[in-house]
Amino acid sequence: FLDFIVVVEAPGTSAGSEAVIGRIGETIPGKPIRYVAMTHHHGDHIGGLRPFVAEGATVVTTTANRGVVEAMTRAPQKDRLAKSPRKVEFAFLENGRRVFTDGAQTLELIDIGPNPHAREMVVAYLPKHRVVFQGDLLFIPNNDAPTGPPQAGTVSFAEQLKAKRLDVGRIASVHGRTATIEELWAALEAGGEPAGH
Repeated sequence: FLDFIVVVEAPGTSAGSEAVIGRIGETIPGKPIRYVAMTHHHGDHIGGLRPFVAEGATVVTTTANRGVVEAMTRAPQKDRLAKSPRKVEFAFLENGRRVFTDGAQTLELIDIGPNPHAREMVVAYLPKHRVVFQGDLLFIPNNDAPTGPPQAGTVSFAEQLKAKRLDVGRIASVHGRTATIEELWAALEAGGEPAGH
């Protein structure tokens, strides 16, 4: 945004997130990381949350995730947050959504849970670019390997995109490559019955 940054996901570890924060500072100098949003509470999606809290970022999530975030920020670690403790600040989704805009750029964080993958599930949507960013709901391999049968979480994700009438062209992913919306529909059609997860 014009005067701040929103980070979506804090995967991995504190060390990994410190590297990401450093890279953000190099490529987008002079803008504070004001918010860090999470798609869901699994460790590979929030394991690096502590450095963002130490950086002063407000955590954006659903109210039901408050406890897991507070437990993570209080956990005994040897990182920057442990050396300079800071209370975690929250900005919760309200009525299933949180919108950030500066007039030129808009980011919508949308609650699409409960989902079979995780009860609390959020996607990040850039309406101007027709991009939705998701974690663990669609995996398109980086090579030519088949996608396999659709998981129940993928089926639910597709249903939510339709129900919320999101105009999506591309689906960015934590795992796997960015896919087109057509690839999502093809994966659902080709897979038959959804597999359990």
